[in-house]
Amino acid sequence: MLGIEVKRMVEFKAAYTSLWPERERYWPEVIFHGKRGTPKGMAQFTPYPGGYVQLHGMSEDITLFKGGLARSEDGKAQPKLPDKFLGLIEKGWPHELIESRTKRAVEFAARFMPPFLAAKPGGPPLFGAQQIPGEDPTLRVAEVSFDRPRYARCEIVKVSSVTDMAEAIVEDLIAERLCDSKLSNWNGTSLFEQIDEKSIGLKAANIAKSRGYPEDMAALNIDSEDI
Repeated sequence: MLGIEVKRMVEFKAAYTSLWPERERYWPEVIFHGKRGTPKGMAQFTPYPGGYVQLHGMSEDITLFKGGLARSEDGKAQPKLPDKFLGLIEKGWPHELIESRTKRAVEFAARFMPPFLAAKPGGPPLFGAQQIPGEDPTLRVAEVSFDRPRYARCEIVKVSSVTDMAEAIVEDLIAERLCDSKLSNWNGTSLFEQIDEKSIGLKAANIAKSRGYPEDMAALNIDSEDI
């Protein structure tokens, strides 16, 4: 509408929920680097309480999908995903697809951690269409762009970027003399300090349960007996 050319992409991707009851001791998140989109793509092992593990395998038969990357067209800011991916987002996944992709994710990680081959599918995948500002599908962190005076475009890809982006907008408003300079003392992290940990845990558990995920995946702490 403003005549500003915007380059962006949207990518359909998924991580998988596995259950590894035999897991011993306390595991950190582990990343095995690799070339994205190939059979030797990056593998990511993210442990949760209760023996659950979230898995990424950056190949087209696990986390990525053939045809799952859509680019914005000339004159249009929003990329359009193929209907088959919109169907998975809106209607959910068939059981067979969940099982097959989760098992492949387990086998992918087990190449580096052989005992993990005993893990089983543990719930629905975590999936969606992730926006990618620009034209580089490997980038996941974006800045605020100021394409015109009094105009800011803020695209949040990672929630951890929210406060930095808000602060950049405030600084621009002050520079343009559109708001009080007292706002320069604004500290976004103080907002999080007003929320107690118990409330966060209860909210997370309710969201997990409502979406069919194991409530253990919403736990903030791991019991000492799991360590």
